[in-house]
Amino acid sequence: MKTFFLIFLCPILLIPALNAQPVNDSKAKALVKGVITDEYTGEPIDVTIEIRSAAGQKFKIKSNSKTGQFDQLLSAGETYTLIFTRYDIPRTIETLRMEAGEKYFEQKVDFTVKRLTQGRVFESLNLFKQADTTLNPDAVKELDKLKELLRFNRSAKFDLKLTVLDINRETERTIISPPEKPKKNAKPKKQIEQPKIEIIKPDSAFISTMIEARERAFYKYFESFGDYKSRLKIIKDYSVAPKAANETEAEKEIDFFVIVAKFDNVFE
Repeated sequence: MKTFFLIFLCPILLIPALNAQPVNDSKAKALVKGVITDEYTGEPIDVTIEIRSAAGQKFKIKSNSKTGQFDQLLSAGETYTLIFTRYDIPRTIETLRMEAGEKYFEQKVDFTVKRLTQGRVFESLNLFKQADTTLNPDAVKELDKLKELLRFNRSAKFDLKLTVLDINRETERTIISPPEKPKKNAKPKKQIEQPKIEIIKPDSAFISTMIEARERAFYKYFESFGDYKSRLKIIKDYSVAPKAANETEAEKEIDFFVIVAKFDNVFE
């Protein structure tokens, strides 16, 4: 009976090792689990997940190719860095903070990644100060992310659409027509002034000057892209934005779009 008990118990003890890497500390353990999906389509996606602990331990797991699900046994109360990689996504870094606990528990957390798909707007950014041709303080940080995207995805090419939508915007002007003159011998009627809304489009010469100035400002930083420049193409967009509901809405207008122009699967 003793022999049968040991043989029966051993496979049960081995089951967690099939799905999890060992976490070598004495803290309570928790099973983190979730689903990885494509940010644009919501479809599950399989990625490699490198898990790094604050103590320097690191290992890799994969999410399921059909369901996008993953699970991993980790230490309660600890903070981990997760790095998601796959041939058609940018290298994505997330921070995972495990809940505190003294006994085993499960923690659910889902993540999204962006697949590089031709024709897709990959990033929508505000690089310039409002109604100005100067790069804003956050522009360099955003453009450095673009450099990293090119570094880790060497088969990708991007169109960079430069706009002046925050400036090139329709405005309105109210015109009040004078009352009509009464006809001869007609009984005078009370005239009601009828306001008329006129849509005013920005001056095309001014808009052209602004977008050219923004292009020059961007090119100054663009030189730092080095060899990556051959995989980038700048497109100037003179589109006119409709009238803003308020000033806050105008300030949120996007002036720079990163569009996936081409992406080849290097593994095919």
